[in-house]
Amino acid sequence: RSIQGIWTTRLTMSFKTPLRSGDEFVSKLYIKKEGIKYVFYQDIFRLSDMKVVVKAVVETVCVVNGRLSGSSLLDEKFAAFFR
Repeated sequence: RSIQGIWTTRLTMSFKTPLRSGDEFVSKLYIKKEGIKYVFYQDIFRLSDMKVVVKAVVETVCVVNGRLSGSSLLDEKFAAFFR
């Protein structure tokens, strides 16, 4: 069973604080598995004051042999990162 594609099914982004030219930032990401979905949570913080710049949630699914499905390959690769 090979993965034919990974589709984003939903993307939500909230812009909280602007970055200005020269600002440094840090991006933090964690992943949850919800049924066959892989949900990526990303927060970006401005380093100078650790204010939230962006909060994003990306929901994805795999297409395996032409069908929406979980992926044992991705489960294995992401196992250390699941929360």
